[in-house]
Amino acid sequence: KWPGREVSPDGPPSLPKAMIRFGGTSATGVLAVSLILPGCTVIEEGGQDGKIVFGILGDAPYYWWEEQRFDHLMEVIDRDSIDFLVHVGDIFSHPCSAEMMRERLGTLLSQRHPVVFTPGDNDWTDCWGREEGRFSPLEQPVALQLGGSDPGDLARAALLGEQAGYREINLNLGCPSGRVQGGNFGACLMNEPARVAACVSAMRSAVQIPVTVKCRIGIDGRDSEAELLDFIETIAAAGCRTFVIHARIAILKGLTPKQNREVPPLNHARVLRVKQVFPALETIINGGITSLGQAAELLRSVDGVMLGRAAYGDPWLLHEVDERFFGEAPATKTRLDYLEGFLPYIGEELRQGTPLRHITRHMLGLFKGQPGGKRFRRHLSTHGNRSDASLEVLLDAMALVA
Repeated sequence: KWPGREVSPDGPPSLPKAMIRFGGTSATGVLAVSLILPGCTVIEEGGQDGKIVFGILGDAPYYWWEEQRFDHLMEVIDRDSIDFLVHVGDIFSHPCSAEMMRERLGTLLSQRHPVVFTPGDNDWTDCWGREEGRFSPLEQPVALQLGGSDPGDLARAALLGEQAGYREINLNLGCPSGRVQGGNFGACLMNEPARVAACVSAMRSAVQIPVTVKCRIGIDGRDSEAELLDFIETIAAAGCRTFVIHARIAILKGLTPKQNREVPPLNHARVLRVKQVFPALETIINGGITSLGQAAELLRSVDGVMLGRAAYGDPWLLHEVDERFFGEAPATKTRLDYLEGFLPYIGEELRQGTPLRHITRHMLGLFKGQPGGKRFRRHLSTHGNRSDASLEVLLDAMALVA
C-alpha cells in the first residue's frame, strides 16, 4: 500500500512497523506471508529527517506471464518518492537461464532509486537444478527404468541416468513382449538369476543412487514359490534391497503384453511370502489393486503398494492418499482446484518445448463419472493432440466441467 493509494486492489497489505526485522529469518518469514502475490509494500520509520520510505517486494516476476505486470509495477515504483527498494529474492522460477536473470535484474536495477537485491532459493540454488537434471523439483523423485542384459551396458546407462538427475535406477524384469524377449531382457531374465545379479552388481558399482528391480512372481516354466524365493535371494545377494513385484506370472508364449496384465491369475499371497522370508528387504506389491482400502490391507504385510492402471484411469483415486497413509489434514480441494494448482507447471513445461499432449493425456480420466467428464476428455483428446496446442486448450476443457 503506497501512501495515499493502492498499487492494485488485490495487492498485499502494509506490514506493521513492529514486524520488520532485517537480518535473520524473522523478516523472511513475515515477507513470505505478506508477499504471496507479486506486489510491493512501503514501510515508514523514523530517520534523520523524520521519515525513511522504502519498498519491499519478492517472488516477482515468478512466472513468465507475470513479466508485464512486473514491468508496470516497476514504473509505478519509479515514479514514487521512496528512498530505496528491497527485492527479497526469487526473481524467477523454472525454466532457469542466465539470460532471463540478467533481463529481470536489468529491469529491477533500472530504477532511479537505490536497489538492494537478496537472492532467494531459486536464484541461488534450486532453480539451476532443472537445467542440470532437466526435472522440475515438483517431479522428483523420478526413477529411470532400464531394460537390458549386459552388465557393462547397464552400468553405463545407469551412470547416464544418475548424471541426468534421476533418483533411482530400476531394472525391468517384468515385460513379457516378444520384442523385449528378442533383445534378451524383461521378464525372460527371470530364467537367468545369475545374469540379473551380475547386472545389478555392475549398476550398483557405477552409481550412488538406489538400484531396484521390478519383476513378476514367475514365468511359465519357472513359476513356483521356491523358484521365486531363490530368484529374490540371488538378486538380493548382489545388493538389491528393493523389489517391486507384480503378483502375476508372465506367460512368455501365447499372450500379448495386455493379456499378460489380465489373464494370469493374481497371487498376492506369494508376494506377501517374499516379505515374510526376507523381512529386511523392501517389498512393494503391484497388480490388481483397485482401491485405497485394498492398498491399506496389503500394507499390513508389505512395505509399499504400487498402483498402475487404477490410478491412471481414475487419478481422483489418489486425492485421499496423503490423509489416509501419511497423516495429513483431510483433502478439501476439488478436481478443478488441483488442475489450477497444476497450471504454472504446465506453463513452464510448454515454454521448455514439451507438447501439451504429453501432459494432458495423463489426466483424461480426472473427471471420470462427473458431469461434463466426457466432454472434458473429448476436448483434450481432440484439441490437445495438435502440435500447436497451448494452455488455452486445457483452460477451455476446464470450463466444460466448471
